[in-house]
Amino acid sequence: MDIEEYEEAPILLGRPFLTTGKSLIDMETREIKFRVDGKEVTFNLNNM
Repeated sequence: MDIEEYEEAPILLGRPFLTTGKSLIDMETREIKFRVDGKEVTFNLNNM
């Protein structure tokens, strides 16, 4: 995602958003991965 980073904004994970691509929520490693149009981005939640 090409957006300005803002740490105080909540991540909204509703059904319409998650169905636009593939998502993986790994509770053990505390990571959320999103895959849309062949691109992947990973958010590490350990720093929050």
